[in-house]
Amino acid sequence: MSLGVLTLPTHAQIDETRKDIQLNTYPKYPGPEESVRIDAQSFSFNMPATPFTWLVDGVVKESGIGKTSFSFTTKKVGVSTRVTVKALPTGGIPYENSIVITPSHIDVAWHTNSFVPPWYRGKALPARGSLVTVTALPVLMYRGSIVNPSSLVYDWWLDETLLKNKSGRGKISLTLLVTSNEGITHRVRVHVEDAGSGIAQEKSVEIPVQKPKLLFYELDPLRGPRTGEAIRNTFTLAAGSEAQFFSVPYYISNIPRSFQHTWNIGNTNLNTAGDTDPTTLTYRA
Repeated sequence: MSLGVLTLPTHAQIDETRKDIQLNTYPKYPGPEESVRIDAQSFSFNMPATPFTWLVDGVVKESGIGKTSFSFTTKKVGVSTRVTVKALPTGGIPYENSIVITPSHIDVAWHTNSFVPPWYRGKALPARGSLVTVTALPVLMYRGSIVNPSSLVYDWWLDETLLKNKSGRGKISLTLLVTSNEGITHRVRVHVEDAGSGIAQEKSVEIPVQKPKLLFYELDPLRGPRTGEAIRNTFTLAAGSEAQFFSVPYYISNIPRSFQHTWNIGNTNLNTAGDTDPTTLTYRA
């Protein structure tokens, strides 16, 4: 009697789950503790008729037929969240895809070299000829540590133009010469990314270009400059009395004393060449 061994063909189990589901986040670069919407998109099956299941860090959060969108709140800076979507078309192969979101934060500050007087409480605004410096202050975390800002890659945009020569690794600041006239608002955008982890963030600021202006203030002999209120259209001075005025420019690209000053009363030019302070005028009625 002989024994024979019958060998049957065996097949390893193959995971046929497909991943051709595209996931898009809004906003594109989420910040910490921010509401984020994720949209799923695919052209491989009928999405409105397909059951979807959404999981956050492996825990089912929502499900339903045609549930192609899901919203959640991000964690703190540097703490990642994995969001997974599963789709099971009728009689078809299951689809699945995941996205890991690591929130980051960035501030963008800017200042200009245009002149404003010391008592002015507002922000100095740029005019034509001013220099504007924009600085990015990113907080990107990877594996529990803040990434050194000097090692990040910065892409700077002016309006819709990428400034290639001013972009690159460690370029946290951007300096621009304003060449446009007043009434124009420029949009500066910076995209910051850690090349190693792929964590990125971006932000933009608007910079309005102003027209330089010149205001007049009265000098009180006892109290000094009346800086609380500028002289607008008229100033009344009694006959035989005297008053002092000084001029203050706003948003010019240099200090006032460096400019030539010409004072006029009506159509009469006043010779102030010998005055020690060209910004001040003493007038006797």
